[in-house]
Amino acid sequence: MNGLSVVQAQLVEIAKALSTESRVLLLDEQTSALTRAKADRLYDVVAPLRNQGRSILLVSHKLEEVFAHCDTVTVLRDGSSVLEAVPLAHYGTDEVVNLMAGRSRTAVQSAPRPTPAEVPAALEPDGVATAGGHQEVSRAVSRGEIVGPYGLVGAGRTELARAIRGLDLTTGQIRENGARARIDDVRSVLWERIKRAVGYVPRRKGRELDADCSVRLSIRSAGPG
Repeated sequence: MNGLSVVQAQLVEIAKALSTESRVLLLDEQTSALTRAKADRLYDVVAPLRNQGRSILLVSHKLEEVFAHCDTVTVLRDGSSVLEAVPLAHYGTDEVVNLMAGRSRTAVQSAPRPTPAEVPAALEPDGVATAGGHQEVSRAVSRGEIVGPYGLVGAGRTELARAIRGLDLTTGQIRENGARARIDDVRSVLWERIKRAVGYVPRRKGRELDADCSVRLSIRSAGPG
């Protein structure tokens, strides 16, 4: 598979399975590492197989794909089947999520912690734009609050985290406890983060080090301790 993209490699695997005239095709989270556009390309190949009478078993955590491409659904929780081969048209997203979790989503929602109006936000990106294409990103994160950005692969989550860290930021500003953070150059940014006890844990190996900085500074900027 050397030299092939992820989607090309997956298409090759599907072609190999079909070359044996298999009547059942098992797709085990084939789109977990794909962008939406690449996943759509993959399903463009898979969809016609259903019309040929082939059976397709799709394993996925992406409910939007399940509802877009499946006829029936089976839900597993803790190794047991809690819903088996029922028409998907009879269920909505919330019902499937509740079956997966074993409880209603509303049951686990908690009220936000009250924050005094005079207390500045702990972290506040304001009008942030990045080299990755973000525009006018603003969000205040209060003390005691957990904010979870989410999106598909390629949506720009990692790039936004790097911008909040002070890297790849083109316009806008980052405020910490009401004070504007320095973003003059990489070294200033990272030292400011260290002094302000702002830790950064990258999503995968290879993002821990910054080529423009010493190893000592890069390691310390990756997180407290």
